[in-house]
Amino acid sequence: MKIDITMFNRKSLGSIDSLPKATFFVACLLLFSGWWVYQPGLTGPLLLDDWANLGALENNPVNDWGSFRSFIFGNTSGPTGRPVSMLSFLMDGQSWPIEAATLKHTNILIHLLCGLSVLLFAICVFRSLRVSHKKVYLLALLSSSIWLLHPLNVSTVLYVIQRMTQLVTLFSLLGLICFFVGRELVLRNSAKGLLVLTLALCPFSLLAIFAKENGVLLLASFFIIELTLFQKLEVNTAYKRWFVFAVILPLILVVVYLGVTFNSSLTDYSYRPYSMLERLLTESRILIVYLANIFLPQISGFGLYHDDIAISTSLWNPITTLFSVACILLLLLSAVVLRSRAPMFSFAVLWFFVWHFLESTYLPLELYFEHRNYIPMLGPIFALSYYLLRLSDLFSWKYTFKVAITLAVIGILFLGSLTYQLTRLWSGSGVLISHWAEQHPNSRRAQSDLAIILADIGFANEGLVRLQSLSGRYPDDINLLLQIFNYGCSYDQEVSVSLQQITTAENLELFQDDVNVHIRKIIDNLKQGVCPYPAQYEVLGFMERVAALEMNARTRVVFNILYSELFVHYGLIDEALLKLDYAFEIEPSVDIAIRQSTLAGSVARFDQALEILNKAYLADEQKKFLLPSRRDEIDDWRIQIEALL
Repeated sequence: MKIDITMFNRKSLGSIDSLPKATFFVACLLLFSGWWVYQPGLTGPLLLDDWANLGALENNPVNDWGSFRSFIFGNTSGPTGRPVSMLSFLMDGQSWPIEAATLKHTNILIHLLCGLSVLLFAICVFRSLRVSHKKVYLLALLSSSIWLLHPLNVSTVLYVIQRMTQLVTLFSLLGLICFFVGRELVLRNSAKGLLVLTLALCPFSLLAIFAKENGVLLLASFFIIELTLFQKLEVNTAYKRWFVFAVILPLILVVVYLGVTFNSSLTDYSYRPYSMLERLLTESRILIVYLANIFLPQISGFGLYHDDIAISTSLWNPITTLFSVACILLLLLSAVVLRSRAPMFSFAVLWFFVWHFLESTYLPLELYFEHRNYIPMLGPIFALSYYLLRLSDLFSWKYTFKVAITLAVIGILFLGSLTYQLTRLWSGSGVLISHWAEQHPNSRRAQSDLAIILADIGFANEGLVRLQSLSGRYPDDINLLLQIFNYGCSYDQEVSVSLQQITTAENLELFQDDVNVHIRKIIDNLKQGVCPYPAQYEVLGFMERVAALEMNARTRVVFNILYSELFVHYGLIDEALLKLDYAFEIEPSVDIAIRQSTLAGSVARFDQALEILNKAYLADEQKKFLLPSRRDEIDDWRIQIEALL
C-alpha cells in the first residue's frame, strides 16, 4: 500500500527543522569530545602514501597558476586524479615540507564536519522509519556518537592521505541529506523538490567522485534507500523521471564502464601475490572481520599494517573462508527477503556491502585497510542503534528507557576511551611502529619500519636481526633482500645478502610496488661511494634481473628512469637514452622527453636533442586538458640547443 504524502507533517522524513536545544547542546558536546580524543595524534608522523602523494611539492612548489594546475590535476592515484582532494591539501601548504600536525589538524576538522553530517543524515533515516519525534533525535545522537568516536576511524583521520576518503564521505552525506529532503519535497512541490534532488548530484555527487572514485557509489546508495526506506512512499511522475535519468541511467553507464575496463583493471594482478579469485575469497573473510571490529572493537588489532593477512587459496583453506562466504550470502539473501518487514536491516546490509563494492572485490588493490569502513560502517551503526531501541520497547518496566540511555552513554564513553588510547599511540612514530610490529610479527612493513627506527636510535644490529628473521620467512621477497643490502651499507652492518646473490635467485617476487625506493638508495649510495660496490657488470646484471620481474606500468616507468641514471653514472649514454625511450613508450610525458633531450644535449648530441624535443611537443599536445601546457619550457630549451649548434 502506498503512503499518502498528507500523512507526513512538518517534521516528516525529509525536513530537518531546527534541532531541539538539548540535541544542539549534546551535538556541541559530542563535537568537542571528538576534537579532544584526537588531539594526541596531531604529533604523529606521515606514513606510506603520504609521501608519494604530497612529496611532489618538494621539487614543484605551487607558486603560480601553472604549478597549481599541475598539482591539482597531475595526481595519478586514480582515473580522475582526485583534484578535489589535492586542492584540499593546498589549504595546508603550497611547498614541502608541510608540518604533519597541520595536515592532521585539517583531517580532524573534516572528521568533525562528517560527524555533524552523520547526525543530520541519521535524523533523515530514522524519520523515514516513522520513529517518534523524541526518539529520532536520541537515535541520531547515539549513531553519530558511535561513529565519531569509534576507534576504527582513527587510521582514516590520522593517516593524512585518507583525507580523500573523508571528503568522499562528507560530500556523499551532504548529497544524501539533499536526497532525503528533495524526496519528500518533490511530492508537494515538483519544481522545488527536483531542484533539491539535483543538488544531490551536482555539486555533491561530482565533488565526491572527484575526491575519490568510489564516490560514484553515492548513486547506488540512492537506489538502496529507495529500495528499502522509501519502498512504501508515494512517487509522482516528476520523481520517477528524475530517478530514471539521474540515478538509473548513470548507474547503467558505470556498470558498462566497469565492464569495458574490466580486463585492463586486472593487469596489476601480475605483480600481486594473489589472483583475483584468491582476493575475492580473502575479502570475504576481511569483510566479516570489518563487521566484527565495528560491533566489538579491539584497538590491539587496529592500524595500517595488515600485509600479513593469510590469503584464501580456496573455500576450505582456511576453513573460515567457507563460513565467511556463507555468512555474506545469508546476509544479502536476508536483506532482500526481509526488505518489507525489516527495512532498517535491509538498508544496513545493502549499504555496507555496496559501499565496499569497489575496494573490497575484484580490483587488484591491497587486501586490508581500515579506512574502507569510514562510510560503510554507518549502515551497521544505524541498525545497532535502531534495534537497541526496539529491544528496549519490548520491556514494560518503567525504567527500561532510562537504563537503555545509561548503557548507551557508557558504551559511547568506552568507545571514546579506546579511541583516545589509540590516538596516543599515533602520537609518535617510535611507539606506533613498535606497537604495530608487536601486533603483526609477520608484517613486512611493520618489521622493516621498526628496523629503521632501531638503527636511527643506535640499535642497528637489533634491527638487522629483525630483517634477517623476516627474510627467512619470505625468502623470495626482493624488497626485503634489497632493504637488508642497503641496511648494511647505510648502517655499517655486515650482512649476508649481496647483489650477486639477488641476481642469481630464481623465484624473486615483488611483494609491493616499492622496489624503486630501494633501487634509488642503491644508486645514491653508489654515486656517493658510501660503501664498496661490486663491479659494473654485476650491478648491471642485477638491474636486468629486476627488469625481468612483473611490475605495474608506473613502477616500470620509474624503474627505467632510475636505470637510465645508473647508465649515466657509468658513462653509457646510448643505453641511458634507450631506457628513457622505454619509459616514454609506457608514459609519454613531457618530463621524460625533456630529461632525454637534456641528456643528449649534455654530451653535445645537439641534433639528437632537437629530434627528441619533437616527442616533448607531442606529449604536451596529448596531455590532460586541465594540465598546463609546457610549450614555453620546450621552446626555451630548443632555442638553447640551436644556439649551441
